[in-house]
Amino acid sequence: MLEDLDSLMEAAGVDAIVAQGNAFEVPDIFWLTGFRSPDSVIYVKNRGEKGVVAAYFHTLERIKKEGHIDETLDLTELYSDLMKEGKRASDHPEIVYGKVLGELFSGDVIGIPNHLPADVVLAIQGLGYPIKVTPDLVKDARGTKSAREVKTIKKAGDATVAAIKQVIDLINNTEIGPNKKLLHQKDPLTVGKLKFTLEHALLDYGAESAEDAIAAVGKKGFDWHYLGRPGDVLKAGVPIILDVF
Repeated sequence: MLEDLDSLMEAAGVDAIVAQGNAFEVPDIFWLTGFRSPDSVIYVKNRGEKGVVAAYFHTLERIKKEGHIDETLDLTELYSDLMKEGKRASDHPEIVYGKVLGELFSGDVIGIPNHLPADVVLAIQGLGYPIKVTPDLVKDARGTKSAREVKTIKKAGDATVAAIKQVIDLINNTEIGPNKKLLHQKDPLTVGKLKFTLEHALLDYGAESAEDAIAAVGKKGFDWHYLGRPGDVLKAGVPIILDVF
């Protein structure tokens, strides 16, 4: 849990941790910030202090509304200046991190996760900051759960079980038609209808899928990466693979 970060940082011998990315590509970002968005942000936490997110433009407002971050660093002016010069901020991490660490970092050694891009790591080193790779620090913190996290996990589990039960009820209330096709209200029951029922049920319980669910029928179920096409028809006597994320 977040409260474990300080003790883990002390044990690892680092004074701060840095993370970068968006919640969909870097799960640590979502856990650290509570901000579920494709917008990339920079997270900095000094030991003994609250984490701070550095971002720009409208992302700043959204972080405070949608995440659990209280303190932010506005990079809008920096990004605007770079754009006026025809430069991309992503191509100049030394400029971005020069400002971010110059204003936020107050220790000696920075803990670096594995997911931090190599050019960012080199930029931080080039700025003169000692670093230490701490690949398991945030993972270890995520491994323990607060009462709030346990409640959220249980809610997600209950919603998933209830939604899958509705899908099973839907399948059970079908008839077998020509070519063993399952018919619901005289129409073939498709993967599209099944997923609609699943997603609607999740929303009824205040939840939503993190990714598209797997609904594979028959031989296609042996392909672990086959999500199921909306027009695929469910049939009797063949496996139906359902996996909800």
